[in-house]
Amino acid sequence: MEGAVGSDLEAGFTLTLRGPSGLIREVDAIVDTGFSGYLTVPPGLASALALPQQGIGESLLADGSSTHFPYFAGEVMWDDRFLPIEIDAAETIPLVGMRLLHGYRLCADVHDGGRLTIERLP
Repeated sequence: MEGAVGSDLEAGFTLTLRGPSGLIREVDAIVDTGFSGYLTVPPGLASALALPQQGIGESLLADGSSTHFPYFAGEVMWDDRFLPIEIDAAETIPLVGMRLLHGYRLCADVHDGGRLTIERLP
């Protein structure tokens, strides 16, 4: 899987999400190594995909405060197959967390236009 580093030095790539009805949406997501979950998307996207809500989660933010958010069941195209994952909904740009990257090597050439690669570990 490949992506790029933008002018703001954020590493990102395009993900394909699938809802339970088979509806597909592509989203541009940023890698967030400080996020231990799978994926965060805006609530409107979770709604558009008709993702079933699984519960309410709590997260500790970088500033030390905590927040509550709904989380959903969904699927992401990952390594050429749809993978069922937990998707958090928050008013932010889509973020890829470390749980989705678990078992993979993440490499980034950190400069504007740099290459981002994600490969399965041997």
